[in-house]
Amino acid sequence: MLWVMAVIGAMTTALIVGLVVLAWRFEVTDQPADLPDRMILQLRVGDTVNEVIAGPQWARHLRRDRPASLFQMVRSLDHAAADPRVVGVFADLSQAGLSLAEAQELRAAISRFRAAGKPAHAYADSFDEGSGVGVYYLASAFNHITLQPSGLFEVTGIVIEVPMLGDALRELGVTPRFGARHEYKSAVVSFTDRRLPAAVRDNLQKLADRLFAQVTAGIAEARRQSAATVGRLIDGAPLLAKEAKANGLVDWLAYRDQAVRRVRGELGAQTFMAVADYYPAAVAAAGDTDRPRIAVVPLTGDIVRHGGHRLGEDGALNAGQVRRAFRTLRRDKRVRAVVLRVDSPGGSYIAADTIRHEIGRLVAAEKTVVVSMSDVAASGGYFIALAADHVLAQAGSITGSIGVFGGKFVTRDLLARWSAEVADVRAGANAGVYSPFRDFSASQQTRMDAILDAIYADFTNRTMRARALGRRAIDSAARGRVWTGVDAKELGLIDGLGGFHEAVALARQSLDLADGAAVDVMIYPRPRGVIDSAYDLLEDSGLRQWSALLHALPILTAGAARLGTLPVSGGDRARVAIRLTQ
Repeated sequence: MLWVMAVIGAMTTALIVGLVVLAWRFEVTDQPADLPDRMILQLRVGDTVNEVIAGPQWARHLRRDRPASLFQMVRSLDHAAADPRVVGVFADLSQAGLSLAEAQELRAAISRFRAAGKPAHAYADSFDEGSGVGVYYLASAFNHITLQPSGLFEVTGIVIEVPMLGDALRELGVTPRFGARHEYKSAVVSFTDRRLPAAVRDNLQKLADRLFAQVTAGIAEARRQSAATVGRLIDGAPLLAKEAKANGLVDWLAYRDQAVRRVRGELGAQTFMAVADYYPAAVAAAGDTDRPRIAVVPLTGDIVRHGGHRLGEDGALNAGQVRRAFRTLRRDKRVRAVVLRVDSPGGSYIAADTIRHEIGRLVAAEKTVVVSMSDVAASGGYFIALAADHVLAQAGSITGSIGVFGGKFVTRDLLARWSAEVADVRAGANAGVYSPFRDFSASQQTRMDAILDAIYADFTNRTMRARALGRRAIDSAARGRVWTGVDAKELGLIDGLGGFHEAVALARQSLDLADGAAVDVMIYPRPRGVIDSAYDLLEDSGLRQWSALLHALPILTAGAARLGTLPVSGGDRARVAIRLTQ
């Protein structure tokens, strides 16, 4: 049996290493493709959109329909607007899933593209209920919208749903024991209350109304209708495709192949160039120049203290990974400014404070730091932005939520229903204070309240100092309220409205460069190379004996690279070598 297991293990390891070497060969031989003299930029928006990094570069060989990141789409559209080879853009939005803020980001980029005198065409097989609001809102920015004849216009408005589970949990024998600061903090009412508290309902209703007003105003302007008419049509949805066309919401009814033929005929070009191919060939900086750099760093996900191999790879915003990534940025003298793309609902207060502190260290190292808020930058997501030089948000970004909550679920009654109990041995009056098997004592509850009060005071005091707000102003803006980007600007919580384009422009202005001087806009951390990705895979699999070989592979091929037999460059592989020498 042992020899069978050994053979299986060897075969598995050989397969993994073989795939790694094959993919590595793709990576080291990858060169930007030559672009045609006349082409149509093809925009594919997936059901989820990555903010900055769409995946490792070598994976581009494995998927023809690979999506680009939001940053790559925006940068590609802006570059294509001035590229004489690009005659127009065609976007298939059939599978798109977009938040309102993400739609506004792309909408602005499409508007700049059209302002350059180039047409933009959007196609969708249907505008589905749920994602339809953001997707159609984006589509309305295009010159022409094509809808499949059997498709539906299911843009029905904006809904914010909060399951009220308080009574249900208590009936199960689970007691939610949470505290919040203050009455507008909605994160835990789903677990503690049977009905939505009046303050929370009022705040969320205002939020929904303001977002809906942005949508109807934007669609009305783009489709040359009144906001009242657009609102009436949305209230009458779902609409059949022919009804949507009759009411001026779409221009053509056709299937995708028919739409493609029509666009090719009108634009006089046959070649479609995907953004995932256009971006590295025409837009991405080489990274080996002496020009000053603007680093673009994604700070996305729930804020946590530990975990993950690398910043952003496990879907969480890890404070330890941020600290290490920012240390690299501080030491890189070519990096003169940093754009932080924040998309986070918050999380650990301790981790958020670590990240805020690290942003402050970037500023102290004379790096201009611009925060660009995406869909959500609330609670801890807003807290970390306080240390930046400039803070921008989209009109539809959700921000604020200056507040805090904490507590636990107590399951003692649930266990008792099954005649179960937990025996324990304790030393210390407050040992097991966070245990789910017992409630807080009176003194423990007092300590919890004191901690929540202290954190809320820290949050509001830091906001007052960073945003130059008075006590009355911060009390009107805080207490757990959430705001749109428009409201946040009026309250002084952010500096201005805009997205990637405006954040990069603001960062560039801070460098005090001569007009027309070139800068490199670089993504940090750099996209994962296949060697590092495989190393993590083998580490997680317990196959550590292969990790040294994978890390040595770039060095073993370095001599051949110098002779020109392998066209490798620096980037991730160079950093792998540096790590091996440490």
